[in-house]
Parts: sequence; structure tokens; C-alpha cells
Amino acid sequence: MKKLFSLILLFVTVSLCTGCRKQALPAPSYPLDAGTIEAALERLDLPWTITNRVDWGEGRVYYDLCNEDQKGIAQISSVADGTSRVLQINFFSSTAIDAPLPADDWEKAIRLAAVLYGGFSDDKQIYETFQSTYEEASLTEPIPGAIPKDQERIRWNQEIGKTHCFIGLRRQNVDSDSPKTELVSILLR
Repeated sequence: MKKLFSLILLFVTVSLCTGCRKQALPAPSYPLDAGTIEAALERLDLPWTITNRVDWGEGRVYYDLCNEDQKGIAQISSVADGTSRVLQINFFSSTAIDAPLPADDWEKAIRLAAVLYGGFSDDKQIYETFQSTYEEASLTEPIPGAIPKDQERIRWNQEIGKTHCFIGLRRQNVDSDSPKTELVSILLR
């Protein structure tokens, strides 16, 4: 009787533990479709809309996104090649005629990439890793041929699980008392 009770208790404990295990973000089908992007934007409360879709064939799709003022904010490219996937999100800069991504939205933008790529423990994993490793994992260098010359790029690279994560930033007015840093791109593969 004790053995049976112990076995039942063991079975219940194992069942509860495996049922409570945190599930990773699901990996959406690639290349991404508009519905997947729209659902991710809604999930993160980003007021962006898809304004254009280009199918480049061979598993590659490209989307333009606008902010609530109908100014271009980002471009999303997704590629599927057999078993590998690539997600790239490029953001417009303040030097463009479109809208730069406000610094307050960086976290949501990086979380958007995590949701659109999937496989992370949650949608904050990349952003939290970026925040905690930014100083030691970033490479800062001048931008060759930049005009004006007081610009530099910052490259952050990390492996999270089996995913290579890259975040690119540009810092302008580096010689001033208040340099301006912009999120330029996110690449996951």
C-alpha cells in the first residue's frame, strides 16, 4: 500500500512539475505573414501598421511599417531557407524623412523581434540580456565615411540559446555634451 501511494505521489509530482515548466515562445512559420506581425504588434501594444509587403521569392518576405502618424518607422525582412530562419528589423533614423524610433520604444521593438523569431524563454529575454551585457558585449567604432564625422556605430552580438542576436545602434554628436543614440537594426538567426 505504501509503495502504491509513493508511486501515485511520484507520478502526481512529476506531472505537476512538467506541467508547470515555462514554455518557450513559439517559433512562427517563416517567412512571416502579415497576420503574425499584426498579432505581435498588438501583443506588445505597438501602434504600427503594415503599409507594404514585398515577396522576393525563395522564402523571403519584406514588410514596411508605419507609426500612428503614418510615417515609416521600420522594415521587417524574414527569410526561410530549409531549416534556418533569419529575421532582420531595420529602423529609420532621424536623418531620414521618416520617423526615428523613440528610445522609449526600444524595449518593445526588441521584444517584437523575440516574438517574431520565437524560441526564447519569453519576449523579454533578448532585451534583458542586452541591458545586462551591453557594456562588455558591445563594440563601438567610427562609421567609415560618415558625414558629419561625429558619428559612431555600436554593435552588440550575443548567442542566446542557439540563436545569434545582433543589435546595431548609431550614436550621433559624439563630441557634444549630449550625444544621441538610435536603434538601427536587429538581426536574429
